[in-house]
Amino acid sequence: MHPDIQKSVMQVGASCGSQGTFEWFLGKIKFSESEHERMNMLVAIGCFKDREILERVKRYVLEEVPDRNKFIPIGVMSENLIAIPSLWDWYQDNLMAFERFHPVHYERVIASLVPICGLGREEEVGNFFQEYMKKQEKLKDVVKLSLERLGIHSRMRHS
Repeated sequence: MHPDIQKSVMQVGASCGSQGTFEWFLGKIKFSESEHERMNMLVAIGCFKDREILERVKRYVLEEVPDRNKFIPIGVMSENLIAIPSLWDWYQDNLMAFERFHPVHYERVIASLVPICGLGREEEVGNFFQEYMKKQEKLKDVVKLSLERLGIHSRMRHS
């Protein structure tokens, strides 16, 4: 497959895929010698539309994906209409795991999840981060920006 279309083809394949497709991706990720190809596949696995598969993807991300790449499928899932409703609860349930991410990667997770996955839960998300920031001062800038983006998306939704 030509490298220019590889990522897009894999995303479509995952979007239309089944459990067998997910297993195929796991095998390809495990045995690929190309970091670029593995990253493209991590993007693709965030595109599945089946909720059961997405639950497996979330477990796989936290348990198997190398730390340097965990933020990649999380960012993609935060744009996946099927995954979005469950991501805020997943984030809260796995907060300690996320806190172990490299600080830059953790900021990317917050910046991707909060503005979209917080829609309809603005008060809950805001209250959570108000308390959380007392313990995590270093995340102040990304949290403030993410909450501002959430506010913008919320106003757009309601106008």
